[in-house]
Amino acid sequence: MNSTTPTITLDVDLTNPGQFLACCGLLELAGRVDSGAIGWFDDRQFHVSGGGSQLLERLIRCKVTAILPRDAHDGSNGESESSNEKEPKSPPVLLGEPFSLRLDWWEDEAAAEAGFKTWSAGMTIPGFFNGTTTGKGKRRKRGPSMRDHVARHLPADRGLFQEAEAIEKPSLFNFDSRISRNTAIDLGFLGKVTFAFSPAVELLALVGLQRFRPRVVVRWERNVYHAWSEPLPVATAAAVTHGLVPALSCGTYSFSVKPRDAQGRYKAFGPAVLERSSIHV
Repeated sequence: MNSTTPTITLDVDLTNPGQFLACCGLLELAGRVDSGAIGWFDDRQFHVSGGGSQLLERLIRCKVTAILPRDAHDGSNGESESSNEKEPKSPPVLLGEPFSLRLDWWEDEAAAEAGFKTWSAGMTIPGFFNGTTTGKGKRRKRGPSMRDHVARHLPADRGLFQEAEAIEKPSLFNFDSRISRNTAIDLGFLGKVTFAFSPAVELLALVGLQRFRPRVVVRWERNVYHAWSEPLPVATAAAVTHGLVPALSCGTYSFSVKPRDAQGRYKAFGPAVLERSSIHV
């Protein structure tokens, strides 16, 4: 029998789709380490039992490599910029031990069509995880990764998702819906603007979207996810998220994907609305 004593507890705003997906990503990682791992929402918190209390530290330290086509330049798996035009900028990546998890959901045409791939063409997934290196010799300089930023916030403990900062590199993926309240359309064109967001939400939501993608009802306008209050393993929790097990859903939320410029080239997750609730979470 699974223990319901939490090994990790985080404060969560379920009307922030990025925070919800980050919780899903955390459960995904726990399940990769411990097949008996379970997670559940309760009174504005998310709990994980199993996987160990050092789960996030292990994510920060694990090796992340780009999975490149055989005819592409291998380079350094995202740690430096490659001049080879054949190398994809956002190839699938493999989270190494102890997770052994392949992330490639952004290559799914349905996910791209839904607007879940929110980042610009100049950004790279390997660089997001590992940082990028520019220059040569004495001028060689390594830029920070999103994992570096998360590491600084780990002392926040249960308030990890509420810790936000303005970060220039690597660029954000716009999963944290607090960003959408300060878009270029809202403010008028301001040129380059850096907004505060949670590095942990950005990192873990990227993982969560591999299995826990919200259901698209109306493209861009209405995407739906379901929370749960019963302690559930990864596979069952994912089914509940998609609305496949209504009896286990404790809340139905919908959100839009908002354009961040007049041409709709860049996107951000908007805040969610609670459509239905069976209990207070």
